[in-house]
Amino acid sequence: MLLLVFVLLLCPLGAAGRTWGNDAVRPSRRSIRAAARQPVVRNPTMISVRDIRLDRTFSSAEFGAKMQYPSSWERLDLFQRTFPLTLVTMFLSQEQQPTGIRQNINLVVEDLPSEMTLAEYTDLGIRMERDYFERYALLLSEDILLAGAYRAHRVLFTASLDGGNMTFQQIWMISGRRAYVWTFADSAEAFDDHVMTFERMVDTITVQR
Repeated sequence: MLLLVFVLLLCPLGAAGRTWGNDAVRPSRRSIRAAARQPVVRNPTMISVRDIRLDRTFSSAEFGAKMQYPSSWERLDLFQRTFPLTLVTMFLSQEQQPTGIRQNINLVVEDLPSEMTLAEYTDLGIRMERDYFERYALLLSEDILLAGAYRAHRVLFTASLDGGNMTFQQIWMISGRRAYVWTFADSAEAFDDHVMTFERMVDTITVQR
């Protein structure tokens, strides 16, 4: 049993193959890569991250998940299914870095083959990330109370993939036989400036149990 490693970056969704029994799964990256590398105009007024309003609501009736996000970001509801994973949605900022990377967030839902504890899911996930990425460095791994209501786990790590130096923050939680995973990815040099938007967004998350 392997957990997910879903990450969005220069070629977003660099997803490692996962194995349930003897079946390996490697989701396609094509549509996500095209979206994240689409040229956009840089923010001409240099709006501060603190001033970006979370003025729209993403809601998935099928997965019982909601989250606020900025109307200034692009949202793509992809519903890309590759059992046991479903890429539910992704959010991309309108500001593009000189390296061609747009900071981005995705939500992936994983159907679990059996009940798992948060600790078991976390252990498998970190091991899988370490095996998959080049120059992987785990900076933070901690249990948190997500949106003040849900037991969850957060990891922060740096890695190199497809030649880009990236920083990632992932938050996951277990609800029944499903795992919900939110991933924020950005270039290493821009991450600290932009991660606050992600942290504000996850504070608005609700998941129907």
